[in-house]
Amino acid sequence: LREDINILYHARDNDKNLLEESHLLCKATELTAENNQVSIHVATFEEALEEAKNSSSDNEALVASLKTDRDELSKKVNELLTERDELLANVDSLKKDLGE
Repeated sequence: LREDINILYHARDNDKNLLEESHLLCKATELTAENNQVSIHVATFEEALEEAKNSSSDNEALVASLKTDRDELSKKVNELLTERDELLANVDSLKKDLGE
């Protein structure tokens, strides 16, 4: 009888240990899933951060290009204004020559 009782105690202890191990495995699985979700969020954030950095560099290059274009256009406008002033001066000179 004692041997049977000892066998039952050992079986019960084994069942408890198996149950505890099962709970720990479930918890480990939950934590692994949670860790995977966090890893996905971190990767997504890092991708967004890299895109923002690239976009910022692209924007800086675009701004520099636009400033260059603006400077070139401003120079061209000034050249055209000078040419206009010269043409107006020529017109005034021709008017004087024609006696107007």
